[in-house]
Amino acid sequence: TPISLGTNERGARIAFHEHASLRVFGEVLSKSKGQKFADHEGLTLAFAPKWHFNIGHGLWDGFYPAFVSLYQLGLDMKPFRAMVWAGWEDAVERTVPGMYGRIEQLFGSIGGLGAVGQK
Repeated sequence: TPISLGTNERGARIAFHEHASLRVFGEVLSKSKGQKFADHEGLTLAFAPKWHFNIGHGLWDGFYPAFVSLYQLGLDMKPFRAMVWAGWEDAVERTVPGMYGRIEQLFGSIGGLGAVGQK
C-alpha cells in the first residue's frame, strides 16, 4: 500500500532469518538465485528514509535517527557506509532528475565510505 496519499512510494519489506552459523548463512547466500550480493568492508549504517529526494526529510526523518543509533553504540566517530533502503518515486525523478542520487551521495560523503542503495 502507498505510504501516503498522492505518492506511489511503498515501504520496504525486510525479512529476518536466523541461521545456525556464519558458514550456513554464506551457503544460503551463495545459493540465492536472481539476487545480487556484494561484500562491503567496514561499518554500514542502514536506514529507510521517506521522501529522501527532499534534503530535510532525508536528513531529519531518515539519516539523523539512524546516526543517533551509531552514537548510542559508541560508533559515531568511525567511518561508515550509508545503506539507503528506500525506493525512488518515478514521478519525482522525472521532475527533479538526479535528486535521489545526489542526496544518497551526500549521505555517503558524511559517512566517509560512500553509499549503497536500491537503485
